[in-house]
Amino acid sequence: MTTTGTTTRHRLLWIAGIGMVTAVAVGLLIVVLPHQEPAHAATPAPLPITTAAAGVAPVTLTDLARTALTDTTGSAGTVDHLITERWDVHSAVADGDVTSAMFPSRRELWRASDGRARTIDLLLAPGASTADIHAFVGPDAPTGRSVRNDYAAGTFAVAFAGRPPTDPDELADWLARNSTRDDAVIVGVTDLLLERVLTGRERAAVLTVLDGHTTLTYAGTSTDRAGRPGVAFTAASTASGGQSQYVFLIEAATGRFLASEQISTGGAPALKLTYPAVLSYRTYRQADTVAAIP
Repeated sequence: MTTTGTTTRHRLLWIAGIGMVTAVAVGLLIVVLPHQEPAHAATPAPLPITTAAAGVAPVTLTDLARTALTDTTGSAGTVDHLITERWDVHSAVADGDVTSAMFPSRRELWRASDGRARTIDLLLAPGASTADIHAFVGPDAPTGRSVRNDYAAGTFAVAFAGRPPTDPDELADWLARNSTRDDAVIVGVTDLLLERVLTGRERAAVLTVLDGHTTLTYAGTSTDRAGRPGVAFTAASTASGGQSQYVFLIEAATGRFLASEQISTGGAPALKLTYPAVLSYRTYRQADTVAAIP
């Protein structure tokens, strides 16, 4: 698709109705007048979840927190090393009309304890034109090539500057960042998992907070988009103005996070979605520590 006229680019979480668009991370609100064309986005299928057989006790987040405390895999250094594949809604506003598209991307991140960092980004959109990618994501978006950026200490933008606290009550407040939305802790966790390799103790604290400060409940088992099996936990939310569902997929043997998703389940007529529709997903392909930034 091609846009003309003055274009404003935002990465969207949600279009709650014909009149309002909520932007992720940038904290902006775009007003879409009722006579304008609604946004439209094709979305991937949600992860299929197989419910537990009758009589089989569900895995609990408390169980996984205990497991995480004993997990030391991937702890070989002091530099956090993450590989994440993700899918997000992007929008363009041109001549008062809003259209949206979704492009998958891959980021490899190294983050040292002194604040230095390196990222390698790749936009995984083989079916999209360069013009579309630049219109929706930005003029400097990597199209079919990887882009490396190095950051001096203190120059890499992050949601959380320090290590997560391990006291559950303190951690809950830290993750929510003073927000009173019903999904504040969950959004905080998804942001944290993009930035930090959690130690076993930190992961146990995060799982404990998810158990005590959210409505996440065991939903069954699934396989993530990298083909890895895990146990699924889901929670409903109306924080974005429509109905949505959050999903976390966690490895049973280690308590490690494999994936997370946000799914629209209703109340977003402007997007013309077929429900349920994935608005974003994160596949945590790798999370380990290394000795140095390469």
